[in-house]
Amino acid sequence: MADVFLNSFNTLSHGFIGYIIPFLFVRRSSFSSTSSDTSGARWAGVKVLTFSLGFGPELAGFNDRHGTRWKISAIPLGGYRQILRR
Repeated sequence: MADVFLNSFNTLSHGFIGYIIPFLFVRRSSFSSTSSDTSGARWAGVKVLTFSLGFGPELAGFNDRHGTRWKISAIPLGGYRQILRR
């Protein structure tokens, strides 16, 4: 029984699962990095103009009470934040 499970798992890991797990890890890492930079900038009194998960055209988004545009973009590889430069 265990051999059947391991064989099935190995087959899946070389297919769809082998791609989706690293993709989700990169998404989680980019969100953590971008959100910590945004929090640090706000703490230091710097205005954050945009917080985006992904690149390219905006799919969905909203403005918060601080004036920051939060959005999800079409190309899900990383993310960015735009900070006001003085």
